[in-house]
This record gives sequence, C-alpha cells and structure tokens, in this order.
Amino acid sequence: MENYRNYNYDILRCIALLSIILAHVSPPNFIFQLRNFDVVLIVFISGVVYNESNHGYLKQTFSRILRLVIPVWVFFSLYYLTCYFMLDKIFTLKQYILTYTMISGIGFVWIFRVFISIAILLPIFINMERRGNFYIIFILILITNVISGYFHIFDKIIVEAVNYTFVSYLGYKVKKSGFKTSIRNFSILIFIVFLYLIIKKDIDLQILKYPPDFIYII
Repeated sequence: MENYRNYNYDILRCIALLSIILAHVSPPNFIFQLRNFDVVLIVFISGVVYNESNHGYLKQTFSRILRLVIPVWVFFSLYYLTCYFMLDKIFTLKQYILTYTMISGIGFVWIFRVFISIAILLPIFINMERRGNFYIIFILILITNVISGYFHIFDKIIVEAVNYTFVSYLGYKVKKSGFKTSIRNFSILIFIVFLYLIIKKDIDLQILKYPPDFIYII
C-alpha cells in the first residue's frame, strides 16, 4: 500500500518556521504578537504526526531521544569547531556543559529540550488516557503551574516540559477525534480565553510564553 502524505502538515510546519524567522527580524508589535504561537504550532504538529510503536516504552523513548540528540550534538560540535578555528572564539567549560545538556549555553537550545521532554512524556500521557486517567493530566498541569511560583527550576524545566507535552498531546487527540469533537473542544477553550480577557483585560503573549503559562497553552 502506498503511503499517503498529508501536505497540510507540511504547510503548517512551513507557517511555523516562517513565524520563527519573522520573530527574529523585529516586526511591528502587532505582528510580533500574532506570530507568537510559532513553537506551539510545531509542537502541536509533532503530536498530530506522532506514530505509536509496538515496542516497549523504554526502547521506544530511547530510540526517539537518540534520533533527536545525536544530530543536535553533531551540530553543536561543528559550531564550536567553526568558532575555534575560523573565528578564534573560545568558550568556557560551563558553556559547553550548558549547551550539550540543552539548558542554555549558546542560546536557542531550549526547543531541543522541549522535544526530548515530549519524547519522554507523550507516551505516558497517551497511556494515562487509555487507562481512564485523562483528568490526572490536567491535575498534573495545574500542580506544576502552581508550584512554579515557588521554585524557579519548575519554570525552566518542569512546567516547560509538561505544558508543551500537553500541546503535543492535543495534536494527537485532534488527529484521533472527529471534526465535531474538535470544534466543541476548541469552542470551550475560546470561551475560557474570553473569560480570562474579561478579567485581565490585556494579555502580553510574549511574557506568558517563557515558560508557557497555562492560559497561553489554552
């Protein structure tokens, strides 16, 4: 059987990537806010195209992480070698460690950390739903977002991982759900945002994005 390629996903990926590029050329504030869901769209599509495996969780997750980490580490190595031999630029040991662990380092490495988190957590979210523990996912998101106000590391690592995985999980759910179900769920989320706007009257999406605030995810 010939594999069918859905080009709608490619179009959405293209929109997301162009939005990321747009973010770094200093567009007017209105456009800057409008394109603010660039990363979210990429993460959402990752859930839509997620392929479940018959292998065990550990084998499946390890395989996905390797496919993510090895190319990224190769890029980091080439980057540092280029800086050293061509630009005569030397980095500290701390910068190397922070880069290869994808904590900070050279910057812009956090997106790789997000996809590694999704590789680890998304199968768990899907399995929780199958076991009838769908609402535990929302409780987990609520707890991590509340605790983040007291522990900064939760902002940087835990909230980012859980909230972005939830976005990927929504992409997975949309693919599995019918059109009517998707429209109903979308309408509920729009209603929540509408209530939030009435209360807050103003939203700065950029502030809510790092790490992704709960209302930003909605």
